[in-house]
Amino acid sequence: METARRAGCADGALIGDASALPWAALARARIVGLSAGASTPEPVVQNVLAALRARFTLQLEEQTPRQIERVRFALPQALRADA
Repeated sequence: METARRAGCADGALIGDASALPWAALARARIVGLSAGASTPEPVVQNVLAALRARFTLQLEEQTPRQIERVRFALPQALRADA
């Protein structure tokens, strides 16, 4: 949702899979953006695209992020080699 808001989107939805697509809102849209987190399995993304493709004519355009996230997560102490 943060990505949609930063892009100026007036309407957005956070979904877990294709079954949660807001069809009424999508029917009113001229452009639809789809963003997925790094942990989202590729089949989930592909299923959402397939559901959209079944109802609409799609023109896909892949975008490169403008800002690269540089977040690092430390391993828990129990998993570190020096533990």
